[in-house]
Amino acid sequence: MPLIEEALRLYWDDIFPDGAPPRPEYWTEVARKLVRRATKAPHGRPIKFPKEETVRKHLPVIYARVLGEKGGP
Repeated sequence: MPLIEEALRLYWDDIFPDGAPPRPEYWTEVARKLVRRATKAPHGRPIKFPKEETVRKHLPVIYARVLGEKGGP
């Protein structure tokens, strides 16, 4: 899902301020943080973003790809 991947790249440092783990302990928590951050209304306009369950489902594969790009372990 390109929108989820784009949001993860964009908000990576916000979601993992102390650095990203090789594999998060709780995917649900990461999905919740990403959805919360991605749906913050920029300039008062809400953004349409997949639901937390959808993000959670796709996150492991997307995370591995982005982690590699970010130089993670």
